[in-house]
Amino acid sequence: MKKIIWHIGFRKTGSTSVQYLLAHLPADRLPDLFISSRDQLTRPWRERIIRATRTKTRPDLKQVRAEIAKVAAALRAVPQETILVSDENLFAFSLFDRNGGHFFERAADILPLIEQECSDFENIFVAYTRPWENWLKSSYSQEVKRGRTSRSFEAWRRKLPVTCNWTDGLDTIRAAIRSPLVLLPQEEDTGIGVALGTRLLELAGVPRSLVADIGPVPRLNESLSADMLRLFRLFNLFGLNKLIRSVIHPRLRARELARQPVPSERRPPAKT
Repeated sequence: MKKIIWHIGFRKTGSTSVQYLLAHLPADRLPDLFISSRDQLTRPWRERIIRATRTKTRPDLKQVRAEIAKVAAALRAVPQETILVSDENLFAFSLFDRNGGHFFERAADILPLIEQECSDFENIFVAYTRPWENWLKSSYSQEVKRGRTSRSFEAWRRKLPVTCNWTDGLDTIRAAIRSPLVLLPQEEDTGIGVALGTRLLELAGVPRSLVADIGPVPRLNESLSADMLRLFRLFNLFGLNKLIRSVIHPRLRARELARQPVPSERRPPAKT
């Protein structure tokens, strides 16, 4: 039975750094591993989730399931027995919805659909975590950066649903799925001196030495500084969200990408 390791984030837990490693792995040295790292394979699924967020609605689960079915069909066609799919936007784009739902509830809605459409695979869900307060502040910074709030951190935090926390949230996910949910605290990678993503790749059979050969991972998708937060909040307050999304954020992202080395070899995504 083929195995799919679903790296589902969580958002703002270093997923961009993990995906940097995935992009720089030498595919010729890992012939038994297929990697899809936030690429064309999951793009229609991801974009459906993002569109729902922007229109302030919950994702249409029938439509999401149809996208999952397409991904499952593509993965059945690859020859490798182990598959690693990394995409932190497969069930939510924000920590909480404007209609009262939140990140963990969306996971509990959508992860079972993955299990149903991929029932002929062994499925393992993997997520990195970080201390709650740090995660909240980083999530808030991302919301400001993306032009979705002008509130202060404390005002934004007061909008969090009561059950949106690590304990209740993870219990909600575990109650909804049958497959293993593997949690990898960020601080444990730091504590043993390995690049973030190393332990995820070990689950997929990638030797730690091969990850170390890639070299240091640049700092990616960092939270805004205090001064930039104030500036972006002003933009958002005066309705300049579109300016942030269409002009400022792409420029920040382009500057960030320009600092990254170009991967020498990358496995192409599966055809859909």
